[in-house]
Amino acid sequence: MSSIQEIIQKILDKLADKDGFKKAWIEKHWPDLVGSEASRHSLPQRVERAVLFVNVDSSVWNQELFMRRRQLLEKINGSFSHVILNDVKYQIGHFSFFQEPPKDKGEKISGLIDNRIGQEQRRQIDFQNMAVLAGLRRKRRKI
Repeated sequence: MSSIQEIIQKILDKLADKDGFKKAWIEKHWPDLVGSEASRHSLPQRVERAVLFVNVDSSVWNQELFMRRRQLLEKINGSFSHVILNDVKYQIGHFSFFQEPPKDKGEKISGLIDNRIGQEQRRQIDFQNMAVLAGLRRKRRKI
């Protein structure tokens, strides 16, 4: 007879083969996997064919996380009974800085906005940021 822990591990191992589950699991554990500071500058975007794609906000964090790639793969794959990821690819790209609010109530998110603002306000700020970036891209093409 199997213990409940063995049954749960078997279920997790079966789910681990699904890309959506991989991404959800990685997003949930992202600050623990890369550290709280790196998690503020990066965000997992998708998993395709055992490759994790991560957006970072600068070339500095791109390089830093690239150098820690093997360590990250070991942490993720070590949580399952078989390898679920073969590689991690980083790209500089836009993402919301407004992920989970920091646990320390006095701490600022990305040093910009107090963590007491609501989810709807965060969405509005993200939308405005995307609109500004789109406008800048259009102007750059004209130049």
